[in-house]
Amino acid sequence: MKKNNRIKIGVGIVLVVAIFIIGWQYRSKLNEEIEYTKPDWEYFKPNEVLDVKSFGENKQNVLIQVVGYINRDSGIVKRGRETVRTRYPFPVFSNKYLIQQNSKIQFEAKELPKSLAEYYELIIYKIEEEDLKEYKTIDLINKIKMYKKDWEPNSSGDIFREDGQEYIEVHIRNKKTGELKKVYLNIETENFIENITIDEASKEYQIGDMTNFHDIHKNSSLFTYKPSLNAVSFTKSDSEDLTQSHIVASYPELFSNLKKDLIVKGLIFEESDPDSILKLFVPEGENPYKGLILYGKNSIDHKDHDIHSMTDFIKWYDGFSEEEREKALENQ
Repeated sequence: MKKNNRIKIGVGIVLVVAIFIIGWQYRSKLNEEIEYTKPDWEYFKPNEVLDVKSFGENKQNVLIQVVGYINRDSGIVKRGRETVRTRYPFPVFSNKYLIQQNSKIQFEAKELPKSLAEYYELIIYKIEEEDLKEYKTIDLINKIKMYKKDWEPNSSGDIFREDGQEYIEVHIRNKKTGELKKVYLNIETENFIENITIDEASKEYQIGDMTNFHDIHKNSSLFTYKPSLNAVSFTKSDSEDLTQSHIVASYPELFSNLKKDLIVKGLIFEESDPDSILKLFVPEGENPYKGLILYGKNSIDHKDHDIHSMTDFIKWYDGFSEEEREKALENQ
């Protein structure tokens, strides 16, 4: 009798272990499937803006720093019968406005007609030098419904400037046919237009003329030209490897003092000297040239040089032709 009980207990333990293993394998497989599939819904939530800086002689340039959005974004998780993902995108901005998105969007329609967006708000702020002032909130679903019946927002994009007016790009979708279209919402008047014309002459704009950095716009992942606003944009986040950008290849020692965890985006609309830009990338009050040495392997006379300014660097760096060096020094 005792032997039979022991057998029953043993069989029971084996069954419990087997059920646990099967359940664990099923859960792992389910998690793996969730990881590699599209979510049913995506939530886009406003990010936390930590700092706003306006700089330049006329305060036309702007820098925005936010919480590390890459680390805050969630993976795909299961809620009841649905899968969802939450994102905290970097807000879009010009030197006048900053726009945050607050929305819940279905990833794809399984049947037509069907709405993809449950709610979609654009929260507009005015940039006032060192501060943000909440201006208004636009209910994009209702706004589009008034503009085109049976259409809804699918996503929103960057800010464009035309004839002194600023617009945000909006992708809209026909709920009956699934057709997609791009329109532009005037931030002030809240009227839509269907086309934006970017001035062809603006494409000749040179970042070097604006910042006095010589040719740093070439192949640079840190500084890029932004035709939608006729401005230069720059970014720095903890996910970027600055060693791969042209600016670091040209100025390797200069960027050794960058604050590594700074997550910023900026726009340059007016000329700004390189020193003022560099100061944005180090803790406030610190000298970006502190302890900076240009080593002999990178200098024209193969000797080490203490660098205290961009002028020092241009003078000694073995990376310019004489013509380039003279031009760069003239711009200092």
